[in-house]
Amino acid sequence: MRSLINLRKPVVAAANGLGVGIGATLHLHCDIVYACDNAQIQYPFVKLALCPEFASSILLPSVVGWQRAAELFLLGEPCPAQTAYAWGLVNKVFAPQDTLSSAISAAHRFAQILPESVLVTRSLMRDRFTPDMTDQFELELEHFRERLSSPEAKEAFKAFAERRPPDFSPFQHCGKNGDRTDRAYGV
Repeated sequence: MRSLINLRKPVVAAANGLGVGIGATLHLHCDIVYACDNAQIQYPFVKLALCPEFASSILLPSVVGWQRAAELFLLGEPCPAQTAYAWGLVNKVFAPQDTLSSAISAAHRFAQILPESVLVTRSLMRDRFTPDMTDQFELELEHFRERLSSPEAKEAFKAFAERRPPDFSPFQHCGKNGDRTDRAYGV
């Protein structure tokens, strides 16, 4: 992940099916993302008692705006390819049989352009964000590790393995500092 944040070369992705968690946040680090019309992106971190990762809490709002990012992160619902396109998460949507070949074609077009021009242009667009992405990545990783070992996350993963909804009722009444959830939300 750190390598991708600091990569100088352009990155092209072809998305097919459901991209969940890292499969969705990875797209935020790509320069061109082509998606199949059946693709979906999902950030289910909150549903799993986790938090965003891979600098996505800084990148997603910058791509789609605050409210859309909040909807994607806080509700954790799948985002269909056409919505992802309308919101700027993917460049184009293709039929499944055309997605990969279109992504490969885009990569070949990069190879036909003067490499230094591509690298300089990408650097001019991206370098001012790299320190923020690096810092945010580290901060998210710290919180992600903390959340991963939380009782809520353990319940979420156990429920997932048992194919049942998680029971968060033992955790509903207290926030991180023992505050009642309604007070933690300011209600």
